[in-house]
Amino acid sequence: MDGAGYCKGLSAERLSSASRVLAAADHLHALKQARPHRSALTLAAATDSLVAAAREGALDPRVVDALLAAPRSQERADRLVSLTDRERSVLLEVANGKTNKEIAAALGISARTVQTHTLNIFEKLGVSTRAAAAILASRAGLLAES
Repeated sequence: MDGAGYCKGLSAERLSSASRVLAAADHLHALKQARPHRSALTLAAATDSLVAAAREGALDPRVVDALLAAPRSQERADRLVSLTDRERSVLLEVANGKTNKEIAAALGISARTVQTHTLNIFEKLGVSTRAAAAILASRAGLLAES
């Protein structure tokens, strides 16, 4: 909005609505991705940065408000990307209804390690039950991969 953006440095009056939406969405997406110079930001930190950019005039505040008000049903599925390979394996076993002991035996790790991975998975996915994690894994296509 302030003309400092890439690629052409256009000011607000020369930006279409679609360009404004794309700029805000791109900004939010980029903040949530790891970069060589920084780790990926949490959703809360990325949201704060997005709001600050709108307040400073870099992004259209109306677009940022609309983006932040949009449904986040895909957001939890996107969080599957943040899982480690081991966490994905544990999640797959959880989604198939196995107990921690069964998962431990299948993956060659301790039941306590399974419990730790499960808690990490819940935190990363923003869920609090095995059923919610299983539903998310199913909706994201993880079960179809096995």
